[in-house]
Amino acid sequence: AIGNLTIFISGETFNLYGHKLHSLGTLLYVIEAYLAAGFLWHASAGLLLTRSDGKLKVGSKFSWTAARLALSGLVVLIFVVTHVRTFRFGPWYTTTIHGHEVRDLWRLQREVFASPVTVCFYIIALFVLQQHLRWGWTKTVRKPQGLAKYLSKDALQAAETIGNVMAIGVTLCYAALPIYTHLFAAP
Repeated sequence: AIGNLTIFISGETFNLYGHKLHSLGTLLYVIEAYLAAGFLWHASAGLLLTRSDGKLKVGSKFSWTAARLALSGLVVLIFVVTHVRTFRFGPWYTTTIHGHEVRDLWRLQREVFASPVTVCFYIIALFVLQQHLRWGWTKTVRKPQGLAKYLSKDALQAAETIGNVMAIGVTLCYAALPIYTHLFAAP
């Protein structure tokens, strides 16, 4: 999220950030593969553990927390696929900065977020992501075999609060991008 915030400096700075990422070459592909594998592992492990506990079956073991995490995870998956398809594999505009041709991600972002429907989709998906992060973190902190086993009640509350504040912070950073672009920079 930090690099994406360069849009608040200028479109040129944002494009230079994008160029810096793409200039990583093979390392960028390794990072992307690592993130994709982690995402798939997280989703698979969560679903398998929840399914094996019987918490998604209607009945005595049904858990609304598990259902919320599964449904919000599905929304996050749709969001991530849409985002990657749009910004990683979307139109490839170019611009020249300091005599070098670079991908014009600023133009792409302005075009994408000119649509209020797209901005609303992003805001809703990011709110769901924030809830997913908060629910998942709270569940992790409170697990008897997790942090709850080692920390005092006050320390657990502090850990839960820190995680929730971080989830809100990440969400606000990401949500600021489409809102700012739509309101102040759309073509």
